[in-house]
Amino acid sequence: MIVALYSNPDQFPNEPALTVIQKKEAVMSDTLSITFKNLVPGNYAISVLDDENGNDAIDKRLLIPQEGFCFSRFVPQGLKYPIWDNCCFGVAHEDVTLTLQLYYFKK
Repeated sequence: MIVALYSNPDQFPNEPALTVIQKKEAVMSDTLSITFKNLVPGNYAISVLDDENGNDAIDKRLLIPQEGFCFSRFVPQGLKYPIWDNCCFGVAHEDVTLTLQLYYFKK
């Protein structure tokens, strides 16, 4: 699992401020719980990719993702692409734990 944390809307979703590799065993029933430590208070967004083949990119067939993915606060609806305003969340404390729902369209 590739988990990317963004702290700037101009970098979302292509240039994360922090990238973390999370073991796939951490995912239970398509749900991932992850903790970020020592964050500066502000707005953030997250993307997650279940990079099943290890090519560091989301594989698609006819624009439909073939690997699991998610974005913070974003529920996929058709071909709608996530934007910062729909994905960002505020952080007031240094340590934040989030639970994210991954989506798999090929299953």
